[in-house]
Amino acid sequence: MPATTTLPPGPRLPGIVQVGLAQRDPLRWFCGWNERYGDVYTMRFPVLGSTAMVCHPDVAKQVFTDPVRLPAGEANASIEPLVGRRSTLLLDDDEHMERKRLLLPALHGEAIQRYREVMAEVTQEEIATWRPGVVFSAREATQRITLEVIMRVVFGITEPARREAYRATMAGFVDGAGSLALFVQALRIDLGGRTPWGRFLARRGEVRRLLREEIAQRRTDGTEGRDDILSLLLDARYEDGSPLPEEDLVDELLTMLVAGHETTANGLAWALELIGRAPAVRARLDEELARGETAYLDATVTEVLRLRPPVFDAVRRVREPVELGGFTIPAGCSVSVLSCAIHQRDDVYPGAKDFRPERFLDGGRAGTYSWLPFGGGTRRCIGAAFAQLEMQVVLRELLCGPRLELVRDEPEHVKMVSVTLVPAAGVPVRLAS
Repeated sequence: MPATTTLPPGPRLPGIVQVGLAQRDPLRWFCGWNERYGDVYTMRFPVLGSTAMVCHPDVAKQVFTDPVRLPAGEANASIEPLVGRRSTLLLDDDEHMERKRLLLPALHGEAIQRYREVMAEVTQEEIATWRPGVVFSAREATQRITLEVIMRVVFGITEPARREAYRATMAGFVDGAGSLALFVQALRIDLGGRTPWGRFLARRGEVRRLLREEIAQRRTDGTEGRDDILSLLLDARYEDGSPLPEEDLVDELLTMLVAGHETTANGLAWALELIGRAPAVRARLDEELARGETAYLDATVTEVLRLRPPVFDAVRRVREPVELGGFTIPAGCSVSVLSCAIHQRDDVYPGAKDFRPERFLDGGRAGTYSWLPFGGGTRRCIGAAFAQLEMQVVLRELLCGPRLELVRDEPEHVKMVSVTLVPAAGVPVRLAS
């Protein structure tokens, strides 16, 4: 099909209304607009402006394999206040690849397998706090688990008193990460504790101060014998032998905190929700875990991330006109690869709305451009292997521990908070009697 010179069709509602609908029911509206307008359609966002929404694996491949015309760092500029201007998420071109090569050895392969025991221990400590008959939010419980894992595994904070001092500060910072002021310049009004922006700046300053102190203490004590990610990054060197500058290191640690806390916590909460409403899946998990087998558990994690990807899209900024799906997207526009819509396609995943972990067994594979909870191409999240390992380890402990039961009769509603898909009620649970 010849390329047109205009953006694809899309909903004509005011941008603020489009975003409001998507926030309240993202899967309904993103997927509904896909069905109505086609595999590439246009949305209007109050901040990003006109954005081409990509809902087909083949077009997603085009986006992810063209980092020169479709850079990700420029598209992520709005989150600079959150992760810092030297975060990997904001870098492009050769600089991004150099940083990724530096970071990847600490977050991949055999390097992360050493963290299994700590992840399991943290989960067991959380389980020990639960009391029979007491209803609690599974999402809040998984948030506590993932924050604790980050403090021990990423930051290497092992002393209980020191972890306690860090916990409240870091939790407060992450809780403020969804503030509209992060994405709307006009709302960035600093009146100290009287405005959301002022409170966010204060929390960010405190977290950055704590991280600098931890870096200084680690340099004083030395990294020998330590395997936390902070220590590994302090020892890491670029090809020219230079270390990661301190402020860059702080930015990367903040990125790991923001990207690795809320997203993995949401994934785990969704797993408990979906498994809790699928007795046959739960029975098979119980049987296989009792035999020490984990293939079905791994498939379950993959299926959870398909149905409820914690981050629902991956955004790029158009440097120069590019043809996508028969339309020429002009420079200056944004492109959003909607993983949540691609994952819901029946032509890609038969019975796509059904929770069926077995679709990823017996040769069923997660496609490179059809399974995208961590993005794709050279910008695929470098923490993907870590996140999947954490979900597998934590979920195994939760399933093998005291049995949880869902409190609500109706399934959890999906809502959009910032760039994440969140269970609206937090997945209320209690220990089964």
